[in-house]
Amino acid sequence: MLTADPGEAGRRAAGVARASLGDSPPAFGILFASAHFHESAEALLAAVIEQTGPLPLIGCVAESVVGGAREVESEPAVSLWLAADVGPAETFDMEFVRTASGGAYGGYRFEPGRKPAGALLFTCNGRGSRMFAEPDHDARLLASMLGDIPMAGFFCGGELGPVAGQNYLHTFTASIALFPGAAG
Repeated sequence: MLTADPGEAGRRAAGVARASLGDSPPAFGILFASAHFHESAEALLAAVIEQTGPLPLIGCVAESVVGGAREVESEPAVSLWLAADVGPAETFDMEFVRTASGGAYGGYRFEPGRKPAGALLFTCNGRGSRMFAEPDHDARLLASMLGDIPMAGFFCGGELGPVAGQNYLHTFTASIALFPGAAG
């Protein structure tokens, strides 16, 4: 939604996204906001949650935003994607643990042979080669943990992800959406 006011942008984006679900309540959401909202991302997040209610939500503040059939590259923009009837969705904390070979993520519990069908990676633009000695650190680490699954994402200027069960705006982190595959 094109407006620089974070409250109005959040309300508009939530209204459009909720309308696309019909009568179904949202079960999961992904929020993208242009860099114009870097300083006001918490107000934007609060406005979205006010309209959607508490739900698992991830996303980021990005350089540019895609919403519907539009790509907004130089104006304030917010895009909210909501899903319903996707089964249980949850967000959880993952902790980066430094190891002799670089590091590993802990916190995700894999169930009875069920591997993810795909992943989205939202990594801070302060990470990558700016933070790690080797290129492709986060993507390579996820691929080594999850196997050969479809993965997409981008570098952003503020990531949304949970802390103690609440949505939170992060910096210098990676937020990951995992989509479950069929039970094995």
